Amino acid sequence: MRRTLVLVVSVATVLMFAVSPVAAATSQNLSWGVADDYQANFTMDATNPEEDLSLHEGMYIIVTAAPPTIPNVITVWTQVPTVTVDMKWTNGTSIGLYALLFIGLAAFGGRMVVPIGNWTLLTEVVKTTVGWNTSTAFTSNSAYWGMSLTATSSGQRATIGALYLKSTGFLAKYTITVTNATSSAQIFSFSVIQEGLPNDLVVMIQDNILLIGIGVGVVVILGAVVCMKRK
Repeated sequence: MRRTLVLVVSVATVLMFAVSPVAAATSQNLSWGVADDYQANFTMDATNPEEDLSLHEGMYIIVTAAPPTIPNVITVWTQVPTVTVDMKWTNGTSIGLYALLFIGLAAFGGRMVVPIGNWTLLTEVVKTTVGWNTSTAFTSNSAYWGMSLTATSSGQRATIGALYLKSTGFLAKYTITVTNATSSAQIFSFSVIQEGLPNDLVVMIQDNILLIGIGVGVVVILGAVVCMKRK
C-alpha cells in the first residue's frame, strides 16, 4: 500500500504545480454551512490493477473548532478562512500519513470546507490560488460546486477532481484517476466520497425542472389538441 500512497501523492503534486494565475472579483453574502463538531462520513477507495493493490476503508472528517469569521469583502482566495478539521478512520484512529493523499486539493484552493451562498464569487476567487490552472473545469449544479483538472505526461493521463456540497460547503467527492493516454486503460484510481450524498437522478431532475415542466406542458397541450380533433 506504500507504493499506492506514493503514486497518489506524486500525481496530485504534478497536477498541483501546473499553474497559471488569473484575477479575481469582490464578494459578499457568504456564510458557513457547518459548525463546530460537524462530522461527515466517507469511504476511501484506491485500486492499482497493475500491482493488484486495493484499499477500501471507512473514515470521517470532523470540524474541531468553530469556523472563523468570514471577511465582509473577499477578493483573493487567501482571505477565505480555513475551517479546522481532523481526519480519522471509522475506528477513531488518526489516518496519519494517509492525510498526504489530500495534497491534490491544493490545486483547488486546499479547503475541506468552503463558505456557501455565493458560488459565482467562489468560482472567481479560487482562480487566485497558486495552484490555479486555466485548464481547470468547473461544476455547478443544484447540489454541488467543484472543479476538475486533467494533465497528460509520459503516456499517462491523470485527472483530479473535487466537489463540495452546496448545502454545507463540505467536501463531497475527491477523486484521482490515472489512465493510459493511448488505450484509456485504467492504471490507478483513488476516491474519497462522502456517504449519504444526493441521488444523481434527483439532482438531474432538479437541474432540469424547467425543461421537464415545459416538456410536460407540451405533451398536455398536444394531447388536448388531438382529443379536440377526434371530437
